[in-house]
Amino acid sequence: MTTDPVRKPHASLETLERGRLRRIQIVEAATELFAHAGYRGTGLAGIAAQVGVTQAGLLHHFGSKEALLEAVVRHRSEQDAPLIEEIMGDGGLGMLDRLHLLAEHNVERAGLSLLFTVLVAENLLPSHPANDFFVERYRSLRRAIVAGLKAGQKRGEIRKGVDLEAVSTRIVAALDGLQTQWLLDPDEVDLVRSYRELGASLRRELAA
Repeated sequence: MTTDPVRKPHASLETLERGRLRRIQIVEAATELFAHAGYRGTGLAGIAAQVGVTQAGLLHHFGSKEALLEAVVRHRSEQDAPLIEEIMGDGGLGMLDRLHLLAEHNVERAGLSLLFTVLVAENLLPSHPANDFFVERYRSLRRAIVAGLKAGQKRGEIRKGVDLEAVSTRIVAALDGLQTQWLLDPDEVDLVRSYRELGASLRRELAA
């Protein structure tokens, strides 16, 4: 009896595709549940039930709850990466003028904005599972902002003698603080307008 040399790889590709789609479904379900109940308040059984798999099936794709959390936060960061690059552009004052694009993006994806805020709060201590990820993410963001400001400084757009590291830290703090206020009280806080005003204020402060 001979085997079909074509069918085996075809079936294997189908299996791989099914596995990829299942992983995406699991990440999306975990994203929703983590956002509303937090990481600690969400069990693997609940995520598995939402996707229609057993807990053992979920663990087949993600070996642990910590691994699933890592997949969720990395997925969110990957989705944001193109927009962050667009906002950064070639740095300088133009970068500040584009901050509102981030607000527009976050308003459209309020669930992911909520998820990020919840997970940051849940992972403040070094012993928490995603602490390293968030520490490095914030460090990378601050470094990128500093690099953008330095580029504008070299072009003469931004005045000399400014502590760019301090400005970068302040920008990140303002962005996160405004987003938290908006998540708590969206009827009173206009996130897009707030980000526009923040960018305009920083431009006046830093312009040469």
